[in-house]
Amino acid sequence: MQELTTRRLRLRALNRSDYGFFCELISHPQVRRYLGGPIAKDQWAHRFEAYLSTTLPIWLVNAEGISIGIVTLTPHKDGQDFELSYQFLPDFWGRGYATEACQKVLEYALITKRLPCIIAETQSANDASCRLLSCLGLHEERRVERFGAQQIIFATPKRA
Repeated sequence: MQELTTRRLRLRALNRSDYGFFCELISHPQVRRYLGGPIAKDQWAHRFEAYLSTTLPIWLVNAEGISIGIVTLTPHKDGQDFELSYQFLPDFWGRGYATEACQKVLEYALITKRLPCIIAETQSANDASCRLLSCLGLHEERRVERFGAQQIIFATPKRA
């Protein structure tokens, strides 16, 4: 998997030494508020191993040597497009890190990998995520009921 860098961030492959950070991230109630809630402790190792064993891009985001989040690019449930997903620790919210990291992953997906479209799905109640996706240039494509809540599917403009 290709390492990506921005002015402030380094996005690299997740590795075994990231287990503690990963567990902190997926068990954090604020991080998981719109993602079905914190992951139970008995699931941490299984989830981590699944992330490590995939060939799909899963980047650990570092700012000044500190792990602050994860950005992924994986097949969406619709089976047609790739989905941009992200989780960042609350201490790093509001500083533009998620925007910067996701913008870099979108550039990688659309320019380097030449994928025709990238989508992102978030709960309509997640105002911050909806603003972030709009800021990244994704537009609302449709709304669906899933996971017991209304979801908005955002998408990049499709390439011809």
